[in-house]
Parts: sequence; C-alpha cells; structure tokens
Amino acid sequence: METFVRASCGQCGQIVWVPPLRAAAAASGDSAPCRRCALQLGPPVPRSEARRHVESKRERIARTASEVESDSDSETHSDGAWGEQRVHSETDSERQSVPSTCAICLDTMQDAVKYTDVSNESWSNQLERCNHQFCRECLQQYISFKLWDGAWSIRCPGERCAYRLLGADISNILCGGEVEREGNASLFQKYLDLRSADHGARLKEMMAKSDDAPAEDDDDCKWVQEECQACPNCRVIVRKEDGCDHVECRCGAGFCFGCGAPQDEDSDCCICEEVDEDETLELEVKHRLGAWLLINKRL
Repeated sequence: METFVRASCGQCGQIVWVPPLRAAAAASGDSAPCRRCALQLGPPVPRSEARRHVESKRERIARTASEVESDSDSETHSDGAWGEQRVHSETDSERQSVPSTCAICLDTMQDAVKYTDVSNESWSNQLERCNHQFCRECLQQYISFKLWDGAWSIRCPGERCAYRLLGADISNILCGGEVEREGNASLFQKYLDLRSADHGARLKEMMAKSDDAPAEDDDDCKWVQEECQACPNCRVIVRKEDGCDHVECRCGAGFCFGCGAPQDEDSDCCICEEVDEDETLELEVKHRLGAWLLINKRL
C-alpha cells in the first residue's frame, strides 16, 4: 500500500499530501503545483477571511428569515379580504410575463395559452392554478392524446405540476384562439362525455344501496345520502362545507344543494318547499341525495 507524506505547494504554499517521490522532488525545489494552482484557480482563501465570509452569510440568512416572519405576522393579522386580494394580485402580476420558449416543443412560444381564472360563490381555482404557459397547438395535441387514451382528468404538462385542467381550460385551449383546428369541437365533446360517464353510475350505486338495505346498515352510504348532493348536469356527488344552498359545480352547472334541482339566472326548479309540504313527495324522497333527479325520473 502506497503511503503519502506531507509537503507544500511550490506556488501558494498550501499543505498537500503527496507520494514519497513527489515529496523528495519538493525538498529539492522541484515541486509540482497543487491541484488549485494547476487549474489556475488562484491562491486559497485564508481561514480568517473564509470564517468572516461564513459568519456574514449566516447573518444575512438570519436577517432574511426575520423579515419573512415579520411579513407573515403582519399579513396574518390583516383583514382577510385584503390578504386574499393581495395573493390574487401577486399571482396575476406573475402571469403577465410570457416565457419565450415552450416547454413542450422547446421552440419559440406561439399563441401562448394561460389557464382560465375561474371564481364563483362556491369555489375558486386561483390558489391552485399554476403559472405555466405553452403553445396553444402543443396543448391541443397534448389534450388530444390524453382524451383518446380515455383520460379526462388531465394534469398540466409542466414538470412536477399537480394542477388539473378544468372544463374552462379545456374549452379555451381547444375552441379558443384565432384559428380553430378541425375536429376540436368533437374533441371537447369527447371530454364532456368522458367526464360525465362514470358519475351517473356512482350515483345510481349509492341510490340502489338505499333501496336494498336500510341506510343504518351502511354508515358510508348514510353519510353520503345525508351530507352530499348530486349535480343534475354531470351527476358528480359533491359536499358543501358552508354558505347558502346554491352550489356551482365544476362542470359549470348551478343547482340547489337541498334537493339537487337546477338553478341559474333564468330558472329555478327548487322543490325543497314542495317536499316539505307534500307528504307524498316526502315519502318518495327518502334523503336529499338526488331528490330532484329521482322525482323527475332523470336517473
């Protein structure tokens, strides 16, 4: 096993460990430079200066952390609406900058598309919506491949991005823009068909359980029947945390959470009062889930 001996670089004087032959050459004045000097990186930083640099960096980190904590405290004690407005304005300002290169085709961005800002009285995508932008044609091809694979819950193609595209995003990407590609309308219809295909089946399953056995025998079924409602358009089962009984589904339909009847600016089919006043309807409607769909034979 070869041993190493202590020597010093002939240029900067730094202590190095070298084989015995190099140590003998160094003693005779024929010393090879250390790795740093061989790469022409300059002399090493003195320990005292390096220590001052590390301490200065630690102070800057501590000062930055203190400022961030102070800003967080002031925002926490501020008015909630102001805080929400501030988050939205910062998000909008970030979206004003358009990247020069598309991350899909790796070419110059053409007809850049950003995801749609959706906000109503029931929910909003402003906090979960990402800032990624891509060429419209690239996104159209990406969505097309996903839809033909049978997937309707489509993730943003950004690296490690968890944002799921909404119906408004799909519509804007496929049917928006100055020139609409042939077949995009049918692609969007395919998206709508895929997205609503299994919701009705799940709703019928939950309704069938209540007919076959008492709800008390199935805690999960009882909870869904008492705490949830079905969208009359896409049949997805939703749960309301708080607020009024008017709910806006992600498919765009509005409905009454009490009975599941469609509600929009032009019409209101709510049957909550009728069920409370009519004993026949009250017997027919065993629970809130899908009440309007059941009475109108839409299931």
